[in-house]
Amino acid sequence: MVQRIKIMLDFKSLVSFSGLIGLSAGVLASPFQLLGLFTEPNAALSTTILFVFVSPIFGLVNGLVLGVFAYPFYWYICQKIGFTYTGKIHVVD
Repeated sequence: MVQRIKIMLDFKSLVSFSGLIGLSAGVLASPFQLLGLFTEPNAALSTTILFVFVSPIFGLVNGLVLGVFAYPFYWYICQKIGFTYTGKIHVVD
């Protein structure tokens, strides 16, 4: 059964979700950084490998920081407009 609900994430949930998105972006960007070894003639192997392992951490930190800064705007938009989600709803206590 598909339901429509209106929700607002709390601060911890929004920041955690933003961190997860940032971590995922860092993991997905790592293979593209490896392409620099093949396309850049002066690319150092050690620097490229360092960026491959560090980019998920930077993505996580970036997501967390942006989530903290975005929360006041998210709160304001939820108070004025609200977000409506549709889908299968499962309540977890």
